[in-house]
Amino acid sequence: MFRIVEESKVLDVNSAYSYLMWSKYFSNTSIVAETENGDLIGFVSGFLQPESLDTLFVWQVAVDSTYRGNGLATTLIHQLLSQLENENVS
Repeated sequence: MFRIVEESKVLDVNSAYSYLMWSKYFSNTSIVAETENGDLIGFVSGFLQPESLDTLFVWQVAVDSTYRGNGLATTLIHQLLSQLENENVS
């Protein structure tokens, strides 16, 4: 995640440690895309707002430059919302 954000040149880069923490503590509200070889090529990080648990706050959306322009980010967002359907996220 850190590498993709850093290479984007447009997103705010957090520490590599923060992405490790995000992956652990917000894994239910975030999603990644990998190649068949397991290489990370995109992600959406988000969390449910404590005051409004039906609202997903999307923190970052990033796709490796090689895979941009194919709708991967949109697919990830739709998949994440689908996964959160039982949480009454709209």
